[in-house]
Amino acid sequence: MRKSILTLIISLIMPLLSIAQKGDKIILPIDSSTNEVTYTAVVKVDSTSKDELYSRAKEWFAKTYNSARKVIDMDDKASGKIIGKGVSEGRYSFMLTRYTFFTNYTISVFVKDGRYKYEIIPKSVEESSPTSISDGAIMFNYYVDIYNKDKGIKLGAAKKIILNMDDKSSALIQSLKSAMITKSDTGKSKDDF
Repeated sequence: MRKSILTLIISLIMPLLSIAQKGDKIILPIDSSTNEVTYTAVVKVDSTSKDELYSRAKEWFAKTYNSARKVIDMDDKASGKIIGKGVSEGRYSFMLTRYTFFTNYTISVFVKDGRYKYEIIPKSVEESSPTSISDGAIMFNYYVDIYNKDKGIKLGAAKKIILNMDDKSSALIQSLKSAMITKSDTGKSKDDF
């Protein structure tokens, strides 16, 4: 009797779960020229010089990442470019095994008088479990293909990886936007606090 009640409950709940999961699917921003997921926008910051926006972006990198020096690959004040590499960490479970994954991405900020542009591009994913180490990096687009097709043995992992990167990108974008409208602390004297 309990088994049939449990079966009935499961058969009633499963369709609801699958509807919820399909409704939660996000639309990824795919760059048409590179065919890569690319979070990008140009943001206006009226009456703000290129130099001030550059200072704000540098300060944001320093505050956002534990070691901005290890993150930043290109720092060119004259051209207004800061390009770095970041990592987003997440977890998922598959067949009673917990996996940790690390999504590697590039983050770029380009500044001009009165505006800046950001780009966040996920590049690769490394996975590991308590019983194994990573077999190496897998291109992020591999998981995007599985996610978009909505099938495959790695679908659960692809969903977690995609959602993790989307959340991380949204948080980075909001943080950057806040920092870029706030006057930077650089240039203040020690007595001016």
